Amino acid sequence: MIRQLLFLCLLVTMSSVLADGKVINVTVSTVDQAAYYPQGSAPAAAMSLNDAMLSAHIQSSIIDISVLVADTVDKDDVLVQMDCRHASAIKQSNQAKMSLAEFQLQRAKKLRKGNNISEEILRTRQSELVIARSALKVSKIEVERCQIKAPFRGVVRQRVADIGEWVSPGEPLIQLVDLENVEVSAQLPDLSINELKDIQQFYFVVGDARFSLQRRAISEVVDNPSRTREARFVFTDKRAQPGQSGRLIWQLAHRYLPSRYLVKRNDVNGIFVAENGRARFIAIPDAQEGRPIQIDLAKDVQVIDKGRYSVKDDVPVKIIH
Repeated sequence: MIRQLLFLCLLVTMSSVLADGKVINVTVSTVDQAAYYPQGSAPAAAMSLNDAMLSAHIQSSIIDISVLVADTVDKDDVLVQMDCRHASAIKQSNQAKMSLAEFQLQRAKKLRKGNNISEEILRTRQSELVIARSALKVSKIEVERCQIKAPFRGVVRQRVADIGEWVSPGEPLIQLVDLENVEVSAQLPDLSINELKDIQQFYFVVGDARFSLQRRAISEVVDNPSRTREARFVFTDKRAQPGQSGRLIWQLAHRYLPSRYLVKRNDVNGIFVAENGRARFIAIPDAQEGRPIQIDLAKDVQVIDKGRYSVKDDVPVKIIH
């Protein structure tokens, strides 16, 4: 019994901090082994920058709609064909008027050289040609407006009009959603905005799909009820589909240690590291109990794990495994 008590006392002596400076056994982990970069996340959604309702530009009847709902179209594809006979007739008329104005101007120039007409008549013929050219240009635009073309590559969400309908300028025909210009929108807590400023890499996760993002802008306006601000992100490679919901994921720029490494000495929070055979206390006043500890240490620094509650600053330690 006496031998057992003596052996127990010996073990206690080897593992406790004594005033005479005896070595304390500890275990350590390097910063590279123990620290990590925490991830943050928030609900997010992919949003198209262009959700356009294409409308009629002229007053006419629809003679053809070449797309159906859910069709994907390329930029400049013809979606709707209007009855263009009236616009074409006006164009032909203006073409003839311009030809006549050109002829009359040439004749007026010759007569003016012989002093057979006044300068005023010559200028009138010049003005008539300018007016005729402008009228022809406008009529060409009207003919182009007989066709409703896709302004971007997109998908048809809705067909509002039907073949045979008489429509006026401004009446909706086709709803088209842009597939190329897509951003990710997320509502982020106002308090977490500052920690995002140094982060360069973000991801949009939808199910098993992961899309790389780059921050474009963070709104300066704070939503009062939720205390959040909208952040917008652009895709750096492949894009998600407009309307998809998922989560915005980011990795914080600073390393953190698990909260278990936190100790308190003289009412100051910090961690212990092993350095040249001795324990050294590193104060981290902002650290909070139960929360990860932000650090800025080299990756080979040895952080004391087991034995951290027993050691004091500058006491000798022995690393055991």
